[in-house]
Amino acid sequence: MTANTLSHLWRAIRRVLHDALPCWVRVMFLAEPSARVLRFDGIPARGIIHESISVLTTQGNVAGRRNVDVVLPQEILLERSIEIPPTAVSKHRAIAELNLLRRTPFNLSEVHWVLSGDATSKSDVLCQWVAKRSDLSHYRNMLLSHGYRVRRFVVAGQKGQAVLADFTSDVAPRAATWRRMNVLLLIGAIGAGLLLWLQPAWQAKIEADRQLAARDTLRSEAVALRTKIEALKGLDTARAAFIENVFERPKLVDALHQMTVALPDHVWVSDVEFVAEQILINGETSQSAAALVLELTDAGLPFEPALSGSVSRTAEGKERFGIVFNANGSRQ
Repeated sequence: MTANTLSHLWRAIRRVLHDALPCWVRVMFLAEPSARVLRFDGIPARGIIHESISVLTTQGNVAGRRNVDVVLPQEILLERSIEIPPTAVSKHRAIAELNLLRRTPFNLSEVHWVLSGDATSKSDVLCQWVAKRSDLSHYRNMLLSHGYRVRRFVVAGQKGQAVLADFTSDVAPRAATWRRMNVLLLIGAIGAGLLLWLQPAWQAKIEADRQLAARDTLRSEAVALRTKIEALKGLDTARAAFIENVFERPKLVDALHQMTVALPDHVWVSDVEFVAEQILINGETSQSAAALVLELTDAGLPFEPALSGSVSRTAEGKERFGIVFNANGSRQ
């Protein structure tokens, strides 16, 4: 029951969408054959074909073929009134179908039927129009002999027309194929449009990936260059230290010369020893060793003199001493 209700609801929605489309759209994109309206009431109207109702029952001899939607007179149809409680419109068709099976001798395979479109959820009566399939087949054959190929049989109601039987698939048997082709073309057009729309974003993504790869490469190169720079800094520091040792620190020859000049005549040096940045001398003086240190300090040597130990006296009355010379700025 639920499946039938959903099916009827889907057909109703599809019918509404179908009727909302312009005729040229249905012809071009839905492969629906165009058709003119054929009526039998004689009321003049633009674009409508009027014929005598006798064409439904008499044989003609016309060679031409024109597609028509035939508006059947209500008097040749079976009109049924079905009393129902207030019910949702989506359930009206199922109720009418069940009532047709129970209250009439017809089977669904024997008849075409349609509900009038003026019922609402508050309606208590449904209007059902019924026609035998054999009768409609006979009408189609008679109309075809008069040059009219029936696309639909419709019934005119108070709120527009209701389709009683649709023979579009017989009039245009390849319509489904054309619709599939149109759907494929539409999908292709949408896909092409999406590609054109997304192409800048795709190219931007490719460019961004390329820039990221270039950034990573440059980052690796920067790290390698930083390592090289640190190594070069180390070499530069060592070179600067070497240059300082060579050019800025006092030379041994100069130190010996300055020391020899600064030592007074009353000093006798027994030995000289060089240790790292120090010069150690041992010797004797006939005067005071402490006064000798003060005299050497005032001489402006690049070394700072200091006694390296205790002062002793020799048998001749001289003072024996040890002096250490430290480079200026260094500590003993």
